[in-house]
Amino acid sequence: REVALLAWIFAEGHYPKQVRGSGKKCYSIIIVQSEKVNAVYCEEIREILRSLNVKWKEYPMKHNGCISFRFAFHSGKKIRQRFPNKKPDAQFALTLTKQQCKLFIDTFAKADGWIDKSGTWAISQKDKFTVDILAMIAILAGYAPSIIKPGKNGCYTIRLTQFRSIETNGLHAKTIRYKGIIWCPRKEFGTFYARREGHCYWTGNTLP
Repeated sequence: REVALLAWIFAEGHYPKQVRGSGKKCYSIIIVQSEKVNAVYCEEIREILRSLNVKWKEYPMKHNGCISFRFAFHSGKKIRQRFPNKKPDAQFALTLTKQQCKLFIDTFAKADGWIDKSGTWAISQKDKFTVDILAMIAILAGYAPSIIKPGKNGCYTIRLTQFRSIETNGLHAKTIRYKGIIWCPRKEFGTFYARREGHCYWTGNTLP
């Protein structure tokens, strides 16, 4: 449930600024969703907050049919201190199980994505760092994401293609620092998972 809440916050939430002269730090978090268009999603947010014993207030917006879900206290403080920029990071991604990765990326797509003509979920984001982390989580969830470079709107698009044959339980990401030309990584069993020009795939063009 906390993973799903974070997905809603990263996708549709924002951090209110501290009120001048209050002398107190603001730990509030606001999630906005349309009750008029996506009543099911609004109820999903309520259910998540209830299950986590988070106290919240709702502020209807009459001009657009949206509801502003606002909460703070311990939960808001904990999340804002851990994610001060409201962005997921690699450390967070690597703590998730495959099931949690699937829950996170599916929830994020519902909150801030759409289904294209082929029936594939897609997500648009301007921030390249966030795009890379979302792609990482999608891979660990079993998707084969492809990243489309920004167009006129300045946003990257992540398409979440899924095949039954993809298995990622054995993937354990780590960073290796290397200076010089990298022709090809060498792995013990000759295969590795790669991303090139936005496309992710298994390949095996190395010697064991």
